[in-house]
Amino acid sequence: MIRLQRSAKIRKMFPETGAWAKGIADFINTKCPDTKVEVFVACYGDISTIYWYADFDNMLALNNWQRKLMSDAAYWEKISDAYDFLVVGSIVDTVMVTA
Repeated sequence: MIRLQRSAKIRKMFPETGAWAKGIADFINTKCPDTKVEVFVACYGDISTIYWYADFDNMLALNNWQRKLMSDAAYWEKISDAYDFLVVGSIVDTVMVTA
């Protein structure tokens, strides 16, 4: 299994940023129903970061999912206000594999 984690520092506190992040996940889940994106926040420690997670069967599935989103004009429109909520330069993508 492959897990994608996207994290970013937030500019605005909750609930506004949480609602925005959930809206992005819901949009992606509608566009790509075979993969579920979930939103997480830390309960303790650094609470200024938001996380999106998605699991894939293999790297090819992740690649196909990314290509579908990157070529979708509605996706780009949906995330066009990202930096109203996120700190510029703080987005980090991590791809993990099961051990």
